[in-house]
Amino acid sequence: MIKIAVVDITQEEFWKIPHEFMQDLIESFPMIDFIHTKNLMSLKKDIEDCQAIISIPTLPSVVKRMKSLDSIFVLGSGIPEVVLQLQEKKEELSIRTMTGINASSVADQALYLALKALRADGLSLSPKRSDQLHSLIIGTGKVAKNLEDKFLSLFKTTTILGRTNKGFNNFIDFDSLNEEVLATYDVVVIATAYNDQTKKLINKELILKLNKTAIIVNVARAEFFEELDLLEILQSNPALSYLTDVTHEEIYPADGALNGLSNFYHTPHMGGTYEGIWNDYLKELKIQLKEYLDAK
Repeated sequence: MIKIAVVDITQEEFWKIPHEFMQDLIESFPMIDFIHTKNLMSLKKDIEDCQAIISIPTLPSVVKRMKSLDSIFVLGSGIPEVVLQLQEKKEELSIRTMTGINASSVADQALYLALKALRADGLSLSPKRSDQLHSLIIGTGKVAKNLEDKFLSLFKTTTILGRTNKGFNNFIDFDSLNEEVLATYDVVVIATAYNDQTKKLINKELILKLNKTAIIVNVARAEFFEELDLLEILQSNPALSYLTDVTHEEIYPADGALNGLSNFYHTPHMGGTYEGIWNDYLKELKIQLKEYLDAK
């Protein structure tokens, strides 16, 4: 019998896997032994011989010890750093994500954070007029498309940054990016996948090239920036603001170093959350699991 680990150790209540979700999986795939891990102890001792793992994007490094692992099913779109490193060593490892399912919700979260900064709500900044500002969206996926539709009527200009223009109104590629170009944007939203290519392009050097009064919204991955780098940059540039719902620790601790800054704001990981998302995840996961079994 195939054994698949279902990792469910998040501290955020919304992202805990519902009982109905697990029951449906068990009933739909009686040929699979699902190992539902709800704590670190179970994670360490119960899943080492599993052939596959199902998890939200924040996968634990324990997957490195799973010698029989051949597939990872990510409930979301991001591929964590630990998985990228693992795939480099194990090329036959298959990684399946659910890109696009929650795109409109992630875009809504980015819009909320941008508006919060524009109105200086909870930040030691002055309110700004959106119709006088230039916005940049980094990413070309469904989140970026959703955001473009929202931003076009909000900002003076909206530009999409990526590798390939997928029908966007105003587009530039990474090769055209330099300090002079970056400095023209007032609002920068990071809404792209985290992978080997993007992590080389989106880092602290990118922030340092921005307008010193820029608003940065990150609804992609916390791993793009080291916390100590963010702390140093935001302390040195008090007119720069950084807003996010993705942090290195989720839930971000109340005594976290960034919380002491007046130009930093975060929410729990709300991007991608909406009523009915677990039904959507379940529907897509069942399709992926059927394909996985058919290939066995």
